[in-house]
Amino acid sequence: MTKFLRIFLLLGAMTPLASPATAQDEYLPPQERSCVSGFALCTSAPCIPDPRDPTNTAICTCEVTSGPNYAAQTACEDRTPTSISRDGKTVTLTVSTYSFVQAATKPVMTCAEGALWTDCLDAPCTVDPKDPLRAICACDIVSSGAFVTYGGSCNTNTCATAVWSAATVKAFQEGSANLRAFMQLAQVPAQYCPGQAIPPLGE
Repeated sequence: MTKFLRIFLLLGAMTPLASPATAQDEYLPPQERSCVSGFALCTSAPCIPDPRDPTNTAICTCEVTSGPNYAAQTACEDRTPTSISRDGKTVTLTVSTYSFVQAATKPVMTCAEGALWTDCLDAPCTVDPKDPLRAICACDIVSSGAFVTYGGSCNTNTCATAVWSAATVKAFQEGSANLRAFMQLAQVPAQYCPGQAIPPLGE
């Protein structure tokens, strides 16, 4: 049994609920996509297929943090972790968004088409009640297209041996450009694996 499957089984009661993003399926205007809030960060998260829906959904172990971040569908006020009562217990919900928090230490790796990956942007998450800095997020499994991830430590062999939280090159470019403009940065603060530089939009 893998470490992540053990986490999933131990935290079965933490299965994320549907978020406003998954319920309305509407995109925010570009000027409202970046803001400062609390959020879950899955940019380098390893994931496992959800045993209940292994074709479509993966469970990803992500960080809980705060600061400038980007989401396509979730309003800023809905991103910060919020506690609710469920089945007689208090659980804390949040949403997975994109930020530059890991950009200084984790290079962006490009993976060719053919491997599974997960799209965690706007995914619903539940904060681990035993570790407020960790969240379990339910992300969509994607089986087509090339992708980029902050995971993998530039070992492209892991593109096929792991299921990374990732994004298409276009989504990465657009999210990075939107967040860079919001933070008034001269350039996107990302580093890339050797030979894999991706020119972000707006630069």
